[in-house]
Amino acid sequence: MLQGKTVLILRRLRRSYQAFICTEEPIATAEEPASPAWKSPPVVPPVLKEGQIDVRDLIARYDAARHVELADAYFEPRMDNIALRRKPFIVANEMIHILTAFAHVVDGLRLFPQLRLLDFGAGTAWSSRYLASLGCQVTAIDVSKNALQIGRSIHQEDPMTRDLPIEFRVSDGRSIPVADKSFDRILSFDAFHHVADQKTVLAEFSRVLRDDGVAAFAEPSPYHSLAPSSQFEMQTYDVIENDIRV
Repeated sequence: MLQGKTVLILRRLRRSYQAFICTEEPIATAEEPASPAWKSPPVVPPVLKEGQIDVRDLIARYDAARHVELADAYFEPRMDNIALRRKPFIVANEMIHILTAFAHVVDGLRLFPQLRLLDFGAGTAWSSRYLASLGCQVTAIDVSKNALQIGRSIHQEDPMTRDLPIEFRVSDGRSIPVADKSFDRILSFDAFHHVADQKTVLAEFSRVLRDDGVAAFAEPSPYHSLAPSSQFEMQTYDVIENDIRV
C-alpha cells in the first residue's frame, strides 16, 4: 500500500497520453460494484490555518532564479551529511515507503537495456545509481548543483557504481538543456512538488520525451503543503512544498 503517495505513469502514444494511477483502494467496475466493506470514508480536506504558509504565495514571492538559489542553499549545509549520503536507507519506516513507491514506478517505466532515462529532480541521485545499475543510460538533472555534487561524489567513490553511465546536469528550474526527443523514459520521484512552474516543466517533458516514451511520477498527497513537515520546510528554508492534484 502506498500510504499518502500517488504514482502516475504517463505513456506517450504519438500525440496522446494514457494515464495509469495507482491508488490505495480498488476501482469499482460495472460488473463488480464497490463494496462498503472496503470503501474509505470521504476525505475532509484540511484548511489553511492562521500562521501557515500558502504555497501559492511562496511560489509567487520569488522569480525562477531565486527559487533555484533557495533550493541550492538548502543543500549547502548538508554537503557532508553522512545520513543524506545513505538515502534511501536512513530511517526504516521512510525507507519502506520510498522503495515501495520506487518499485511501482520502475514497474511502470518498463525498462530495457541501454534506454536513455532522465532522472528529473534527482537530488543526490540515489535513484540514478539504481537505474544505471539496471542498464539505463541516466541523465541526473536538478536545480541544485550542491545536491548533484553530493550525488557525483558518491557515484565516483563507490566502486560498485563509478563505471555506470550517469551524466549530471544542472537545470534552471524551467528548461531541460537537451535536444528534442532525447529520452525514452522520464522519472520524477518525489521531485515535481518542488517545481515552481509546473506547466512549463511538463511542456519540457513532452518536448524531450520520444514517441512511445513513458514518464513516471511518484508524489505526495493533494494536501502536502499543509503537512507539518512541509510547513516547517517552507517557513525555515523558503523551499517549495507544493500540492499535487492529478
